[in-house]
Amino acid sequence: MQLANTDAASADSAPPIKWDASRVPSSISVSADGSSAAHNSPAWGTVRSDRLLSSEDGDVVEVTFGTPCVDNISLFVGVAEPSFFAEAAASAEEGAELLPRDSKHAICIHGDGRVFIKGKENSWGLFRVATGDPIHLTLDFVRGVATFRLTRTVRGQDKETLAEVPGLFRHGVYLMACFGGRHQELSITRCAPRAARAGGAPRRRVRDLFGDAMLGERVAPVPFSTASVAQTYEQRVAEMAASLER
Repeated sequence: MQLANTDAASADSAPPIKWDASRVPSSISVSADGSSAAHNSPAWGTVRSDRLLSSEDGDVVEVTFGTPCVDNISLFVGVAEPSFFAEAAASAEEGAELLPRDSKHAICIHGDGRVFIKGKENSWGLFRVATGDPIHLTLDFVRGVATFRLTRTVRGQDKETLAEVPGLFRHGVYLMACFGGRHQELSITRCAPRAARAGGAPRRRVRDLFGDAMLGERVAPVPFSTASVAQTYEQRVAEMAASLER
């Protein structure tokens, strides 16, 4: 299924992907069109998209999460393999609670800007999430990179912080949000493939540094740094790829 450009605020068309209202706890309510999920409980609650996103939707898919209310930053936002939800369900049956930060089947950010990659915590210096400031997520299924981008206007100037994470799951991912507080709301405002760009070097899959680490491979330290605002997306991913590929 190919995605089309969408804006969930449009009254004329439904988003091609939405939150799955059939798989949420009682603490989460999903809007009629599926674009928005609201949480009002001190207990953790998770919502996922109604279907997988994969390379069949485009080599690169761009997602924007709206933030109608995230003043309480106790939440995780990102992507997860189907295995994460099966693992979480099994944990719940045993009376335990599995959060995305602790699972090797999830890649996500916390509301305070920390990045959790397959159960490992890293810091890219991301902004904290803030009500009204969108969360941008780019899924590059060819290179295997998930890029989180948070933007903000500081003293009249547009600023952004990036986290380019290698190891995007090959066989598709669900969009995912895990809420941990009252009065939280997150929406899917855009989900669309990026138009192909002519020219440039062949695009190869980036080494999954974090997957290698979990398998016990000796991995040389890699200097993760926020790229210059002036760089293009392709330059940023190329910089990450150069540091990760042998």
